[in-house]
Amino acid sequence: MDPQNHMSDTELRSSLKRSRRKTKLAGALITLCMILLVILFLFGKTLYGVLMLIPVIILSVYSMNVSAKIKNVISSEIVDGVVKEALDDAAYVAGGHLSDELISESYMVFPFTYDKTGGDDAVVGEYKGLRLKMSDVVLSCRVETDDGTENQKVFEGQWLVCDLGRELPGKVQLSQITKGMAKSIVNQRILTENEPFDSKFVVTANNPEEAFRILTPQLMDYCLALADRNKGGVYLSFLRDGKVHVAVNSGAEFFEFGKNKGEPEKLRQMFQEQLHWYTDIVDGLLSVLRL
Repeated sequence: MDPQNHMSDTELRSSLKRSRRKTKLAGALITLCMILLVILFLFGKTLYGVLMLIPVIILSVYSMNVSAKIKNVISSEIVDGVVKEALDDAAYVAGGHLSDELISESYMVFPFTYDKTGGDDAVVGEYKGLRLKMSDVVLSCRVETDDGTENQKVFEGQWLVCDLGRELPGKVQLSQITKGMAKSIVNQRILTENEPFDSKFVVTANNPEEAFRILTPQLMDYCLALADRNKGGVYLSFLRDGKVHVAVNSGAEFFEFGKNKGEPEKLRQMFQEQLHWYTDIVDGLLSVLRL
């Protein structure tokens, strides 16, 4: 996009604050309508209570449209620029995410099953000569409930794919140990004799020798530090074709407005830090991989 077509920070701040006020007002009106709805039902005014659903639906749709506008403005005016400053040959797609095929071909070993993938804020680009792909990812599983079936989130966080540009001597997966991890996974683990590491991660590979070629003491220390720095399960997959997948079940989303009061510079700084979360992982891997 031509820089001349971008908003100034003053214009952007004003636009975001207006939109934020609109969503807050819509939320307050929805709450008021729901309170009136309950009161009407309690007093036996069922028909009037049902009619109160109409403004709730209208206000909900309006609020979602305003939120989508906020997302579009932030994406085009801030995130896109942050991404292209940090990465070479970069592209950002607010509504995109890592493909189902790419996630499936990571061969991650999770303590849960999933049958649906989603997410947003897809980024591709080059960093220090390496090709990266990343996005927020949501994995969910269809479960039976008293009311039928529903999709239940089992993973919500960040996923990074780094192509090292060279083959690796094996295929190895690391999974942070969680309460829900199946015994069948734990029983097939490869022990490394690094007690802190073995107490934190399950290592799986077709060939134990391949695992030890990749899992140097430095890499194991790095994975422990990565788990300590992040909330939620940490999962890594090293593939023969040179791709390394890192997924963190953080429960958080990147590149979102959040509770920000509409200050472009603060948003820009927050998004830079979030993008650095990805590139810092790459820096860490490069510093310990000696293959």
